Amino acid sequence: MEDERKKPDSERSSDEAMEVLTEDTKQLLVTTSKNMTKVEDEFLQENKPIDHDIKEAFKNNGGFLGVAKMIKTKLDNWEEEEINIAVTGRTGVGKSCFINAIRGDIDESQPYYAKEGHTECTFKSEPFSHPANKRLIFWDLPGVGTERFPKKTYLEDKEISIRSFDVLIIMTSDRFTEDENWLATELKKLGKIFLFVRSKIDNQIHSDRILKKKANKISNPLKLISDIRLDCKKNLGDEFKDIYLINNLNLEQENLDFGKLIDRLVEGIQGLKGEALLHSLGFLTPTILKKKFKWLRRRIYGMGALSSLSGALPIPGTTLIADSLLIANETRLYRKQLGLSDSDLECLAELMNMPVDELAQKYSLKSLSLPLTAKGLSASSVLISCEIVDMTINIALPIVGMSVGAVLSFATTIILLRSILEIMEKDAYIVFDLLIEQTGSRVKHLKEKMFQKHSISPTCK
Repeated sequence: MEDERKKPDSERSSDEAMEVLTEDTKQLLVTTSKNMTKVEDEFLQENKPIDHDIKEAFKNNGGFLGVAKMIKTKLDNWEEEEINIAVTGRTGVGKSCFINAIRGDIDESQPYYAKEGHTECTFKSEPFSHPANKRLIFWDLPGVGTERFPKKTYLEDKEISIRSFDVLIIMTSDRFTEDENWLATELKKLGKIFLFVRSKIDNQIHSDRILKKKANKISNPLKLISDIRLDCKKNLGDEFKDIYLINNLNLEQENLDFGKLIDRLVEGIQGLKGEALLHSLGFLTPTILKKKFKWLRRRIYGMGALSSLSGALPIPGTTLIADSLLIANETRLYRKQLGLSDSDLECLAELMNMPVDELAQKYSLKSLSLPLTAKGLSASSVLISCEIVDMTINIALPIVGMSVGAVLSFATTIILLRSILEIMEKDAYIVFDLLIEQTGSRVKHLKEKMFQKHSISPTCK
């Protein structure tokens, strides 16, 4: 008892914090310590633009409130961007089925459903919002070259409004014809991004299997897919190379191109619209994973700046609570965006026929043990703050003259979020590799939607 009474306050706080941490959570602190020396030189150098914006907002837009508003806008302004993606093609090529599938396997029971059918359903452009982001809109367009929509009036038809779309997908379930080739040529002249999609490959494989069986031959799906690919290139010529083969009923089917199609969509749309598309589409590929890590890392400095604002308040206990809630919410965003949500891991565990806990232990998945509660994060923050004080790291706060509490909040939030994201990055690649082993597909459908207000019940496939 005598020794305990002699301990300084910071050391007693550290001891109390350790009591609520699990062994896996303590491992987070090991990773965290490695990140401490990177904060000033590497991380702050990367974030000079937002650092400048923070100083300007503080000076010209109302001090702390102005800074908070500016940071919030910087972090979330992609949510205000509208993206319009058109799918054009003749009746029966699978446009509606594709629009339902790319928005998360929407069925007839859901309000966002695009009516499917083999009769003429499309007499004008019809919009369908993505359930995760109402500003991401897929449009079902009538195909070119029909009696109602001839080539000579197609580009100027007000029912179609071809110039208003960010990307156009030209779809067929058979051969691309002269009409599709003409449309692509005209879109190129207009400077539009356009892609070719050959749908219903599963139907072709099924038909080939039946024909080969009747002829006492063995069907070869891989050769058939290769032949279809060559036929598409032959019909479109060397000028057009963005050609993707898909199965609308199973977008994740191996040996097809849905993953490449998603990558091309995300790469084709630049700026904030590209960010909005990246975070709203509920699919992961290796390329998209890499882009998401880059985006999430860019958010950390802004989160640290927001944290420093609470640290500047002279109210006991406010800083720790605010920092813990901020970090907990950001960590939940990481899990959703990277395919590490409870729903995603439950589906993987089901595929591998084992409980989630066994999956996590067998493959050393650390993200399940991260301290997502305010209590656990508060304990981690206490320990990291003590380390920062001991190491006397010189953190260059964006707003000169803020209190020691603000310095600690800023540094603690940045260091802890970097460490959490580093752990999740390793887990995300492990999980993705396991899915490739189990399904053969290099595209993953996220089971938990990005925005809970539009959530759809997840299903395992």
